[in-house]
Amino acid sequence: MLRACVLCCAVAASAVLVVGCDKPTTVEVKIPARDDLVKDWNDKMKDLDKKVADLKEKAAKATGDEKVKLDAKVKEAGEKRDAFAKKFEEMKKAGADKWESFKKDAQSTFDEFKKSVD
Repeated sequence: MLRACVLCCAVAASAVLVVGCDKPTTVEVKIPARDDLVKDWNDKMKDLDKKVADLKEKAAKATGDEKVKLDAKVKEAGEKRDAFAKKFEEMKKAGADKWESFKKDAQSTFDEFKKSVD
């Protein structure tokens, strides 16, 4: 009787392993707050990109010291945008347990980007 029970358990366990092998091992969890934040930051980034384009346009038309200042501001804004985009991508890929810390990092780089454009 005991052998039959052990044998049944062994067969059942091996059946679960065989059947379970085809299933994906990772599951992406949708986090509503993150999804909303991603959409919000995408919209804000588009607005800031327009401001950077306006700065580039002003810099192209400017002369002298004003041109030097605007060119430096455009360069800084580009660097800050690249830093934000990198953090933003990391945050979007972060697991549910780590996305809060990535959110803080992304928020600070976003604030720096915004400050460089304003």
